[in-house]
Amino acid sequence: MSRLFPVVITSNCLGTYPLENGKHILLADSISEFVKSILKLRSDDLRLRLSEGAYEFAVKEFGYDNLKPILAEALSRAPHPF
Repeated sequence: MSRLFPVVITSNCLGTYPLENGKHILLADSISEFVKSILKLRSDDLRLRLSEGAYEFAVKEFGYDNLKPILAEALSRAPHPF
């Protein structure tokens, strides 16, 4: 997602992330849905929209500014080596 590639995934892979079908990714839970989704990606507009939407989501959710306080909290709870 952060590499600006459009992504087709199953609902199982979605987990608890608030990704939106058609905005960030394409959902496909069967072989026929995967084929249809991949064929949809022939559209330049759809590929661009999904790529940009997924990138914006990745930056928002996993960017440095968002992860910095989480990492600082985890490190503050870690035992000191001495």
